[in-house]
Amino acid sequence: MRWMRFLPLSLIGACSMNSPTTTSTCPESISQFCATTTCAPTLASAATIDCANGDSSRILIATAPCHGMIEIVIAGVDTGTDHYYDATTGKLVAIVDFNANFGGHTSCIAGPASFDAPTDCNGPFVALCAPPPDGGSAGADQSPPGVSCGSGKEVFPTFDKQCASTSDCALGIHQIDCCGSHLEIGFNASEVGAFQADEKACESMLPLCECDARETIAEDGKSPSAGHPIVVTCDAGRCMTSVP
Repeated sequence: MRWMRFLPLSLIGACSMNSPTTTSTCPESISQFCATTTCAPTLASAATIDCANGDSSRILIATAPCHGMIEIVIAGVDTGTDHYYDATTGKLVAIVDFNANFGGHTSCIAGPASFDAPTDCNGPFVALCAPPPDGGSAGADQSPPGVSCGSGKEVFPTFDKQCASTSDCALGIHQIDCCGSHLEIGFNASEVGAFQADEKACESMLPLCECDARETIAEDGKSPSAGHPIVVTCDAGRCMTSVP
């Protein structure tokens, strides 16, 4: 089996270039690649497959679509991979190599014959994997595992999104910066308590900044307007927020 290479955490969300995309030629299709390599062919399977086969603390997922895709970053020391999933179908579209020493995307690993890899998708990103059990002694930091806000290394947990119908879903309001900007996210209703605890911890870490909050956004990247609020629905088996 082949394994993924990794992307520096310090570069996540900072890889904008002059063009919003860079075109790469992909040497093989996703189906060909996944036939010989451990990979998650769908967004729904990523948390299970990717988190079981890598350093779970270095696997992040974008909280909103960019260029119609959801990005998962598998990060490491000098190199890494960006995994792009279709935001509508949840299918893996392409895997692109990233090398810090060459300033950004270097090559397409798998995908369509020609793939326009986005260079302006700046997150925000949250941890894809659940934090490991805490076997250490209690320390000075009593925040929930996997929560880090306002430190320059933002990490916020993901929550179970599985659903059979919209009635299975709940909506949470997550503060994403010190200005008071918010992202509304969807998750299974069983996760309400966990979300509230993690959100409370996150907000307590954020300083108060003298800046205006940006418009609240849903997971589809849209902001609410008169008569068009943010709603949570069960979309293809996942609780997602959107502005209809």
